[in-house]
Amino acid sequence: IIPIHHQSFPLHQPLLAMHALCTREDLDFDAIPIHHQVFLFPDDATNDDEGTPRPATIKSYRTGVPGGPSSKREMIQNVEGTAESTPRHSVMVPEHQEHKICNLNVVIGHFISSGNAPLERPPVHSQAVHGDLYIHHYKNWVQIWLRDSNQWLPDIKDRCHHPTLPEYCLYVAKGVEPTWVTRKTRSTYKGRLKNRIQRQEDVPNNHIGVVATSL
Repeated sequence: IIPIHHQSFPLHQPLLAMHALCTREDLDFDAIPIHHQVFLFPDDATNDDEGTPRPATIKSYRTGVPGGPSSKREMIQNVEGTAESTPRHSVMVPEHQEHKICNLNVVIGHFISSGNAPLERPPVHSQAVHGDLYIHHYKNWVQIWLRDSNQWLPDIKDRCHHPTLPEYCLYVAKGVEPTWVTRKTRSTYKGRLKNRIQRQEDVPNNHIGVVATSL
């Protein structure tokens, strides 16, 4: 890295050229310094046991780029913080599906992923538009986000109203992908789900009755 400006200022004892050196540790290599100077401070100038003057301590001051990291360590910390915010234990490239809303010429995008742990936030996806859903499955749970303008709204639950379709709300049930439905369609879905659960509960009882009769 070539400094734009570099000067050495002896304050008391004249120093040999070999003493006025700036080591690699004194320079920051994360950015090109705009102005770099070496200052010799008299408080640090002392004599050794034989009375020979020692050079003053060389200290380095750098003006960095405005708004940028002040050091390489800070830059590394920023990168690590970004890495930690990236969702873990998930499908990094979610599946993209399109679902047409019943009785409307409207298509809603669904971004679906699965993993072993919940997500802090959905990964960045350039195709996400207003009204889309991000659905993440983990274990026996599901997380849902709603796209609102340029951000994802978290903790979307059953009966959530659509942001631009007032007659539609979200229907969320076990074993069914979340979908936007009207109140009438929702009642139909709930009735079908109730009947299916009832039939599943009746099967073991009917089986026991047949066995008892045969005995």
